[in-house]
Amino acid sequence: MQKDSVEIVIPVYNEEALLEKNAVHLHDFMEKNCKIPWQITIFSNGSSDKTLSIGPELNKHYPEIVFKHIPQKGRGYALRQAWGSSNASIVGYMDADLSTDLEAFPKCLNAIISGEADVAIGNRLSKESVVERCFKRELTSRGWNLLIRLFFPFTSITDSQCGFKFVRTSLVKKLLPRIKDNKFFLDTEMLMIAENSGNKISQIPVSWVERKASKVKVIRTITDYVFRLAGLRLRLWTR
Repeated sequence: MQKDSVEIVIPVYNEEALLEKNAVHLHDFMEKNCKIPWQITIFSNGSSDKTLSIGPELNKHYPEIVFKHIPQKGRGYALRQAWGSSNASIVGYMDADLSTDLEAFPKCLNAIISGEADVAIGNRLSKESVVERCFKRELTSRGWNLLIRLFFPFTSITDSQCGFKFVRTSLVKKLLPRIKDNKFFLDTEMLMIAENSGNKISQIPVSWVERKASKVKVIRTITDYVFRLAGLRLRLWTR
């Protein structure tokens, strides 16, 4: 039986202010806490700042940190390319600001390795979670998940937008051809399709601290989100 391994993708767009510090912090955490082979892939999507020089420099000092760049903006583009080409048995991603406490990582990993889950995600809305964020971001997050429940009333997923997700690579490579989005909606789409297909999803309570202001334009994003959810619901109904 092939030994498990994990590749963590960090999608980045102009993150020169925090990239080096957080990448090294994650590297040190993985060295101490991950018992299976691992790799961190910093995947720049459309960056034009010093991210493009910091990433390769990190790779020189830390071989486990790989840097890649594509000109297209959009987290989904980065995840699609990284996950689709990964040789690890488990893939996932974290936000570059590391808002989610890394102590949740072993729990997500163990859920998949043990066979308890095919997908493991951080859940900021669990009763056991500890979350520090502004009212606007709290309201927005709960609004997103209310929209999901309107279109998918039987879903068990209560926090689709936490930037802390892991999945069996064999599963995600089956899901990617069915996923249409290449930006922020890709992981939500992945979760809904995975759950609809009968895969087991583990939701891990997390400690989460708002590190920086959200760049999301709320009204435009809500409108886009509604159309994407409606299209996804229709596709799954007619499949």
